[in-house]
Amino acid sequence: MKHAMTSARFTHFSHTLAASLALAVFLPVFSATAAEPQRSGFDAWDVTLGSTITTSSLLYPGSNAGDLLGGSASSVERGNVIFRDGLPDGTVHSVEWQTAAPVTVRSFRIFASHDFTPNRAFRQMNLYAFDAASSAWVLIYTVNPTIPYGDGSTGAWLILTDSVTPVTSDQFRAEFVQHLNSGPRIIELDGFETETAPDELWDALGVTVQATSGLRAGSNGLDMFGASFGSPEPGNVLFQDGQPAGFTHSIVWKSAAPVTVRSFSLSASYDLPSPPQRAFSTVRLFGWDAASASWTLLFEHDPVYDAGPFGNTLYLSANLPPMQTDQWRAEFVQAGGMSFSGPRVWDLEGYAQAFPQAVQIDIKPGVSPNEINLKAKGKTDLPVGVFSTAIIDATRLDLSTVTLGDPRLSGVASPTSITFSDLNGDGRMDGVLHFMQGQLISNGALNSSTTELQLLGVTLDGAQFYGSDSVVISGSGGGGGGGGKGKNR
Repeated sequence: MKHAMTSARFTHFSHTLAASLALAVFLPVFSATAAEPQRSGFDAWDVTLGSTITTSSLLYPGSNAGDLLGGSASSVERGNVIFRDGLPDGTVHSVEWQTAAPVTVRSFRIFASHDFTPNRAFRQMNLYAFDAASSAWVLIYTVNPTIPYGDGSTGAWLILTDSVTPVTSDQFRAEFVQHLNSGPRIIELDGFETETAPDELWDALGVTVQATSGLRAGSNGLDMFGASFGSPEPGNVLFQDGQPAGFTHSIVWKSAAPVTVRSFSLSASYDLPSPPQRAFSTVRLFGWDAASASWTLLFEHDPVYDAGPFGNTLYLSANLPPMQTDQWRAEFVQAGGMSFSGPRVWDLEGYAQAFPQAVQIDIKPGVSPNEINLKAKGKTDLPVGVFSTAIIDATRLDLSTVTLGDPRLSGVASPTSITFSDLNGDGRMDGVLHFMQGQLISNGALNSSTTELQLLGVTLDGAQFYGSDSVVISGSGGGGGGGGKGKNR
């Protein structure tokens, strides 16, 4: 488990709420955070990699169980899962899900928060994997967290990372035993094929802040990287007040050794009511190029704050052009209007892994609809075109990692070969994967009810990708349907 300082990154909304709204009571549904689809992105249970919810116990109206696995479909506390209220203390709430293919899970991480009452807590969590041989659920982990949870300056947060009994399965179940009389709140549950969670390369334990444009008195630049040394908002960084709109605030930091960062995540919030205070209108990230003795711009974006119950929270995740260096710089342009308050940044994390990338695929390139005749011979070739992008080079797919199958079924098939062609005339070479139709059927990856096939894989450069396309099934005496060239979801 990461050091205790990392728990500070999820405490910040309580500070924001107190400072901006001064509420004396909690709303029926209250959260410090919400998620974007790529908030984690590396875990084997993430919805971006094809995991689907198969069943759940009753949820709070508007809550969506898929948000447990990195989704953002809930209309209440987007990105969080809240179980149904009105059930007695000790009620066992549950969610079951299926991965696109069997995965070996060796560790997990859970984020959760309760209200200060403390409603929306759970006093026990159980994790299970389904054992096909015995047709039974096997317990792989159980924990009884203390209440209050104890993480964060308010003690209302739970951030737990731990190893589990290694297990290979495509079906999993989580149970949460309710504490008091409100349904528990879960922010996210991640499962990893490694013994530990992915490393954060800009963690406060390994970086030093070299310079800033100026911080509010008491604020500490290391709090942007998981520490909680500052005041009055431990765990947040507040840039200097009194600057005009358009002023560029900045922070420069150095990692303990050169690292290659391929993706990042950023969280922030502004104060309410309007006009927004402590917001930024543009964020830029740079890496230091020693050869040219200059900063290289890696990322620039004008964000929209739209997360959280009040819409004043930002969660931003993106891939970066890979760059190895030990010096980094972030710039935050102060938002316009009448604001003279420096921006607030909760947390900035950099990762060695790139987030999974959606790619456009075309089953039977040039043919529409994508008809698959189940009566065709078993060795019938099923071509699948993969379009190259600026990030995913379809000529460098690692065939040993590529699978194709109906995301609603447990089976998948691997390609037999790949050929190359510029399928869309954009000047980039694309890949055409070749699958044996008979293998898709015999492996349980395709049947008469299939309407969509999903492709998953990793490039030789280590980038994960996924894409899907619709199919029309014939030759089965029924089933199937849905025409057109449905591209990646």
